[in-house]
Amino acid sequence: ITYGLSSPLIALELSNRGHGEFVIGLNAAMQALGILTVAAFLPRLIARWGMQGVLFCALALTGLVLALFPLAGLLWLWLWFPLRYLLGVGSECVMVATESWVGQAGEEGSRATTMAIYTAAVAAGMAIGPLLLGHIGSGDAMPFLAGAAFAALACLVLAVGRLRGSRLEVAGMDTA
Repeated sequence: ITYGLSSPLIALELSNRGHGEFVIGLNAAMQALGILTVAAFLPRLIARWGMQGVLFCALALTGLVLALFPLAGLLWLWLWFPLRYLLGVGSECVMVATESWVGQAGEEGSRATTMAIYTAAVAAGMAIGPLLLGHIGSGDAMPFLAGAAFAALACLVLAVGRLRGSRLEVAGMDTA
């Protein structure tokens, strides 16, 4: 949901503040740069911190970054560039960690079905973001804070699962 919400939201906010397509595109490229940067380090991060640790940190980072966007816009709009980069880092960590976990969690005979359900859930989340933006609107901090709240809720769900003893595994390696 946070990815589907943040991409159109940030573009709308930049446009509403009078920035042109070049600045909006350059800002969007920062998210892709964050994705490319962290991708090379993810296997080592997951091996070191575990799947749940990486997911929790990435969700917390995503929530914090989304909450900082309105404040950064008041102080200095160019702060949105490093924030967008960090948003890419967080979103990539969430995507790779969850996709790896789902791929490992399914039985051999049902792995394709499991991945299809996961992919449908990701697509639904990406669709909910713009729908939520259409409902909440833009122009103030509320949509950013809503995205941060979704990330915080996901952190809570992950923490409750960890407290209940749930463990995520990758290729037979315990990553709790």
